[in-house]
Amino acid sequence: MFPNHQGKYDALGILYGHPLPCSIVMDDARSHMPLVSQFIDLVKGKRIKLHDIRQAARIIHEVSVETAQGRKFIIFPAGGYRHRNGNYVDPFKPGTFKSAMKAKAPIVPVALVDSWKVYDLNSLRPVKTQVYFLKPIYYNDYKDMKSVEICDQVYHRICRAVRLGERNMPEQAVRS
Repeated sequence: MFPNHQGKYDALGILYGHPLPCSIVMDDARSHMPLVSQFIDLVKGKRIKLHDIRQAARIIHEVSVETAQGRKFIIFPAGGYRHRNGNYVDPFKPGTFKSAMKAKAPIVPVALVDSWKVYDLNSLRPVKTQVYFLKPIYYNDYKDMKSVEICDQVYHRICRAVRLGERNMPEQAVRS
């Protein structure tokens, strides 16, 4: 699953909304904070060192192998988020799609709307977040594409779904 990234709540929202167990790939530097470390261990997440090319390649390989065996991962293709970015979708990095491509697995775009509000509003009022699991892109549909092309397609589909979600058009957002 490849979602846009808005804040600290994103992975929890996706895990809560997905019917099957899944794991996450996370920046090693941010994965050792209290509660985050226990969460990553609980879901058997992968910690990736973004500045260690050899370790990152090993993690991508591990994710590919486990994905081919049926395990589901959440990978944020933006590689991070800016605080208070609202529903803006940061640009994606094409390399994040390599693990799915190697595993010949479906790529599931996930659009998050308003999840940034959970920790950034400084309010105790309830917040409604939206998680849209978009139509998967199957291996036969992307096998002749480069990672840059896949990245662009996923990015544009998520941007469209976020815009529709902001306008309270969930049925159209899911069809994006």
